[in-house]
Amino acid sequence: MIARNSSFRYGPETEDLRQVGRDLGVDHVLRGRVRRTRDRLRVTAQLVDTRNLATLWMEQYDRPHVEMPSIPDEVAGRVAVQLVGHAREDAAKRLHSHDADSLEAYELVCADGSRTARSRRQARSKLET
Repeated sequence: MIARNSSFRYGPETEDLRQVGRDLGVDHVLRGRVRRTRDRLRVTAQLVDTRNLATLWMEQYDRPHVEMPSIPDEVAGRVAVQLVGHAREDAAKRLHSHDADSLEAYELVCADGSRTARSRRQARSKLET
């Protein structure tokens, strides 16, 4: 995850998400759109894998304006669930293609969310070697 202002240079119509992923050093991008009517908001959120352009998750929220403050929390929670599940799937795939040292990396990846950034980097490094 990176700071949101890192992505400000990319407009809503950015076509090449693979290049965005490379530029920002990220595997996933959250795209969104907000449309307003007189008394309602329609928010569309899409989580895209920048490596293969697969849509991992997409949802549309159609709510009265007064419910707008709750939408970002819902989106963040659902994106987090998708990313955790996707990370575990990736780790399992990598485990099957590596030797026994990968077991330690897999365990680091699958451990609870209290892991530090350093231990996540160590796990990723072990999986990529």
